[in-house]
Amino acid sequence: MHGRWVSYLFALTLSALLLSGCGATKVSAQKQDQDKLTSNEEGYLLIGLVNNYSLDALYIWGEKDFKLTQQDLSAGENYILIPVPAGDYRLGQINYNYYIRTKLEDDVWQFTIKPGHINYIGHLTVNRPFFWFFANDVELNNQAVGAQLYLEEYFPKLITERPLIYAGPGQDKFYQYIAELETTNE
Repeated sequence: MHGRWVSYLFALTLSALLLSGCGATKVSAQKQDQDKLTSNEEGYLLIGLVNNYSLDALYIWGEKDFKLTQQDLSAGENYILIPVPAGDYRLGQINYNYYIRTKLEDDVWQFTIKPGHINYIGHLTVNRPFFWFFANDVELNNQAVGAQLYLEEYFPKLITERPLIYAGPGQDKFYQYIAELETTNE
């Protein structure tokens, strides 16, 4: 009898793990310097990613749920630019591999995508000490200058067509200051 309950509990846990990733649309980072917004109710999400090992998946939950996969989550420093419907979102879950994951439940992981804008939410830093897999350090830091330079280098057309704003936690007037400088220099 005891063995049967263990089997049921194992099956239930396995089912819950498998279903936790269902329902999210797989997306990949935009690579071409062209405007891919299809409606006035969409905006771009720009996130920097700094990690010392490749991740399996990053889930973004909100108006529509998204899943970034290993293709965009390799070790090193990456930027991910994707068109998404405007609205409220949050970084929801990081999958380190098929079995180990972290749910991100604090308010710091929430952000709002404004339509017609490039919405930079910060750099997600995920570090793992060499000796212990479960001791992951996860932070969301604002590195606005780096994001600006990245877009100027790889998406020069897009950054002239769409305003870049900071949409992450806290407030940052850096992009507003840059826009004011550009209008006074014209």
